Amino acid sequence: FFQAEDGIRHFCLSRGLGDVYKRQMLRIIEALKNFNFRKLFFGTLLASAIMGTGAVFDTYMNVFFWEFPTEDMMWFSIAAMVGVTISLITIKPLQTRFEKRDIFITCMLMGSILQIAKVAARFFEILPENGDPLLLQIFIIHGSLGSFFAFTFFIVFGSMMADIADEQEGAKDLRQEGVFSGGITFSNKSTTAFGTIIGGFLLESVIQMPVGAVAGEIEYATLVRMAVIDGIIMPILMVIPVVLVWKYSLSREAVSSIQAGLRERRTCLLYTSDAADE
Repeated sequence: FFQAEDGIRHFCLSRGLGDVYKRQMLRIIEALKNFNFRKLFFGTLLASAIMGTGAVFDTYMNVFFWEFPTEDMMWFSIAAMVGVTISLITIKPLQTRFEKRDIFITCMLMGSILQIAKVAARFFEILPENGDPLLLQIFIIHGSLGSFFAFTFFIVFGSMMADIADEQEGAKDLRQEGVFSGGITFSNKSTTAFGTIIGGFLLESVIQMPVGAVAGEIEYATLVRMAVIDGIIMPILMVIPVVLVWKYSLSREAVSSIQAGLRERRTCLLYTSDAADE
């Protein structure tokens, strides 16, 4: 986290931790002044909290609402690996053909649509009954698609952060990859942290899930509350981060222009340095 230039590695040159913290805070403030970083960071933070909450609900929904037995649960992990594999294979051609912002927003919207469609199909009695083998097959496909969009979402997020680092260097002559990388790490970890906090609160205070619940013995009203929150309310909230990220302005052409300018600047600095050495 701390850099060598912060002056804390040599006792005689140390400015004290107070100066170090102040320096780091100023770097964070400088990063937050970047319009695209603010939109992307806070949009991803909200999206991560929503997805994390959904991940907390997934276990309860699979056991109590969909009533899948334990032996069927392993198929969801396999489905997730399939989705991740497809994402790794397709991410390069996707970024070549489409704008990163559009891919990012599409992943958020498609993840929400999949979540809503699953619960809505049950309420409208479109899906097979619980225990039907066809229901598991549908959920394996659904899980693969969900994993594909979620993993692609985080890959594109990291790539967009790298573009913002280039933009920041071009505009401020300040390379802040450390701060932007910290934003990526914080957003990723918030998926679990915020999801656990929000999900736990909703399960206990709103849904009122009984302690020691057994599948098949929970009141229907409780299951409906859980399904509505997990499959309708939480996905609809994804509109907020979509609106935020929609204002992200770094297109492929803009990034290419910025990177060309940085290469030219670095080449000039290299020639200047060589001339000075001679």
